Amino acid sequence: MAPPPLSARLPGLAGRRLMVRVARQRQSVARAGRGFGGKKEKAQPSTDAEGSSDVAFGGAEPLEERLPPQEPSVPDEVVDRALTRMLTFSGIPFGAGLLFFPAFWYLKVVKHVDVPTWVVYAVSSLFVGVSLAGISYGLLSTSGTPSQKSFLGVDDFKKNVGNLTKRK
Repeated sequence: MAPPPLSARLPGLAGRRLMVRVARQRQSVARAGRGFGGKKEKAQPSTDAEGSSDVAFGGAEPLEERLPPQEPSVPDEVVDRALTRMLTFSGIPFGAGLLFFPAFWYLKVVKHVDVPTWVVYAVSSLFVGVSLAGISYGLLSTSGTPSQKSFLGVDDFKKNVGNLTKRK
């Protein structure tokens, strides 16, 4: 005689949840491919006489080859300035581009001005493009030193673009 189904062994909501979970697992196993080649075996870490492993906490690098932690090379003030400029020079154009959608709706519905669809696409594409350029400008207009003289960073932008484009 066959054993009773899972729902009979676990009555109520818990039984139904378990059945759904088991069914999903069976479906995912059935859909999973076998991949290419055979099953690869993991290399077991070697242990010394004391039983300590040469691999740190399941990582693949031996302890001797790990580099010591270093201080970040970019000061926090520089990172904050770059993020502020990127958000400013990309967020303002992007927000302005989003405000044009209600403006075009207002012109069309309330004022009955027939605005061609391509104008809406062109204006939104223009503002998204300016927003993407603002991300690049925000990053390139930041110098690597914590003390910076200009607010907009035009001089640093010119210097950084010159450094990127010069040939070695």
